[in-house]
Amino acid sequence: MKNILLLGATGSIGDSVLNVIRQNNSTLNLFGIAVGKNIKKTEAIIETFSPKNIFIDDIKAYDEISSSHPDKNILNSDQELLNLISDDKVDIVISAIVGFAGLKASLMAVNSGKTVLIANKESIVAAGDILMPLAKSKGSKIIPIDSEHNAIFQCLPDDKSTEDVNKIIITASGGPFINIPLSDLSEMSPQDALKHPNWEMGSKISIDSATLVNKCLELIEARYLFDLNEKFFDLVVHPQSIIHSIVTYKDGSSISQMSNPNMEVPIANALGGSRKVSIEYSELDFTNLQLSFQEFPSDRSKLQNLAREICNTGGSSGLVFNAANEIAVEFFLKKQLKFSQIYDVIYRTFDLIPLSNPKDIETLNELNDELSSEDIDPLRLGIGIHCGNAIIGKMGYGDASSNTAIGDTVNVASRLEQLTKDYSCQLMFSSTVAENAQVDKSKLNSIKTKIRGKKDYLEAFYCGSAAEAIKAL
Repeated sequence: MKNILLLGATGSIGDSVLNVIRQNNSTLNLFGIAVGKNIKKTEAIIETFSPKNIFIDDIKAYDEISSSHPDKNILNSDQELLNLISDDKVDIVISAIVGFAGLKASLMAVNSGKTVLIANKESIVAAGDILMPLAKSKGSKIIPIDSEHNAIFQCLPDDKSTEDVNKIIITASGGPFINIPLSDLSEMSPQDALKHPNWEMGSKISIDSATLVNKCLELIEARYLFDLNEKFFDLVVHPQSIIHSIVTYKDGSSISQMSNPNMEVPIANALGGSRKVSIEYSELDFTNLQLSFQEFPSDRSKLQNLAREICNTGGSSGLVFNAANEIAVEFFLKKQLKFSQIYDVIYRTFDLIPLSNPKDIETLNELNDELSSEDIDPLRLGIGIHCGNAIIGKMGYGDASSNTAIGDTVNVASRLEQLTKDYSCQLMFSSTVAENAQVDKSKLNSIKTKIRGKKDYLEAFYCGSAAEAIKAL
């Protein structure tokens, strides 16, 4: 009998883990759980599985469940969680807490030398330089239960050596917007983005799948898990989500892992170890199987290039990437940010935040708290306005084409938008615009700036917001 400690029991991964345990209750025992504030789901887990040990992070939920279950070992402090993770009776720790919040527990598990089944990719992305060396020094075995990384894990030799590996292909479903150009995604709602065609997942990872940020997080995670340069990994879109990863060897052979989209498959594989764990699953119908593959979208190449840069940079770069994405997704789900602006937040954060090389978890926590602070504006608005003639039309090729405008007028407006950063303002417009709009120039700040390719200086006006400009009319 294997005793399982499930961290993040009320999430979507937790649901899948519990289903596997339910189907194998003669060999797998739910020894303990860690939950947040979902009282209803926690009560259901207690009723069905009767775990003896329950860590509850939320104090309100802790008080309520403690009073209703005096026979259980109900925990709330970090030290109690550490003691639970370190308990000799625990055979496997499953790290499935969503986001950066799961890092603390992942570190506790690794530091205790436990076998850790990790679904919390953010732990590795944000702290791979700390987590992976710690696991090695403590003899902790990390087994991925993300479908893609577990697939790679299965395709490697028994000793998990990558010595003979030539290439690893990580597949992406592409999410609900795979055939829609990025230029057409601005007005997509959270409801649209949450409609994943293949997988049933939590809201955070569903949005990450729609943006393809999730695949970039997986690239960074794979770099650490398998200790390979990012050049060994290719990202390929595979809309059917049947082949989860492919490992190509130096002898020209390729081995893939295949299954219908079901998170219970990689979880069962990881829990079983050398022996297979039985689960109910939908068999592949190879007689009617149609598989297709396509390149990672070219209009998302900047995102992938950033992920590869992070793989090579290390330090705090993964943390910055993850934190920027987490806050952007949060604002998008609240309908305070457009879908396309998620990318803007990520890129701009890298422009603003100096990278460092944190050596310990305390420094990482401090940096993440700073990045995630509510006092930080996730998106700076800057508008540059000029008027005149422009050429407007559809440019590009195939799916990468989009409507755009080019010409001197556009270039000047772009330069003015860039200058809003230097002058800490939201709006900057040329004297031509001011004259046509009949703006009272005396009420505005003015500058003279040099425009590339132009001999004369351009006079422009700026103000803190559009509202100030309206007052000058």
